[in-house]
Amino acid sequence: MGGELDDVRAWAAGLGELHEEGTALLGPARLDGRHGMRSCVTNYRTTRDDIELIINRLSDLARQHHGQVGGAVEVAL
Repeated sequence: MGGELDDVRAWAAGLGELHEEGTALLGPARLDGRHGMRSCVTNYRTTRDDIELIINRLSDLARQHHGQVGGAVEVAL
């Protein structure tokens, strides 16, 4: 479980970093046994640009923690 635990720690660090920098407050989630992040948008002034900023920062953090990001970002609505 070492590899999976490292991934969970990296996700938790990413969530903390997004919160500390003021970009977003996301929560941890599991979907079909996979680790992920959950967002709950309740502000009616939230725009597509706001959501894209979060996705771009997540991509940046993934590159910092894991080098190359392969594949696509999967969004579950």
